[in-house]
Amino acid sequence: MSKATSDGLARVQSESRIPASTWREWCNRLELDPLLAVEVWDEVCNPMRTASGQAPDLTFILQLRATRPDHYIDDFRDELPSIFLTAKLLDALEEDFAGGRGKAALLRLYRHVAGKGDDVVTRPFLVHVGCLLLLPHVLPGEFTFRRLVRSIADGKLLFIEDYEDGNHIDVFELHKNEKQQMHARAKDRACTSDKGELQTGSSYLTSLGRTNKPFAQTEAEIKNAFVRTDEGDPMVFPIF
Repeated sequence: MSKATSDGLARVQSESRIPASTWREWCNRLELDPLLAVEVWDEVCNPMRTASGQAPDLTFILQLRATRPDHYIDDFRDELPSIFLTAKLLDALEEDFAGGRGKAALLRLYRHVAGKGDDVVTRPFLVHVGCLLLLPHVLPGEFTFRRLVRSIADGKLLFIEDYEDGNHIDVFELHKNEKQQMHARAKDRACTSDKGELQTGSSYLTSLGRTNKPFAQTEAEIKNAFVRTDEGDPMVFPIF
């Protein structure tokens, strides 16, 4: 270990009151250059502690940094607020996030999004989080945020990330079938020669279009940003 690294860790030990041996162990486990750990302390963690009066989650921040060690420290620091605010939101919404499971899921999702090679991951990261929070409420089965993150990381759940600039998402509308509607539809079909499959489920997702403004203030603005055909109609993409 170089003198610069040893001196840096000694100073961080003094400021953080965490033994230099612990910092070296973290770096070895994460395969992170100790000089980058010193940089993270100087540029991110120590300012956070000074501003809040509380020690930040050092191991979580170092794990995030180890995901993209070549990323500029200023850009990395700018990504952290959205990640930490998301962690607080999930702690409030999800019951199964105790014991650090929530941050573990966010870390896994961050690694997946960052693995796409984009310089800026904040927007696609937030889009993923928002979609994964909504999916358990519209999909049948025992889906949870953590299970969906695992499915994405394992390549078992599709997200449209490679369409143009990667900022488009597909918008769906949930339709619920009342019993009288299903009975009326079955009666109408009995009087016609329609042999198609009769939808008997209680709810369905209908694709409305693909937009690059999912966080617009009004529904009209979202729909006006739909990808359109040459005729001007919303283009519907095959998803499932």
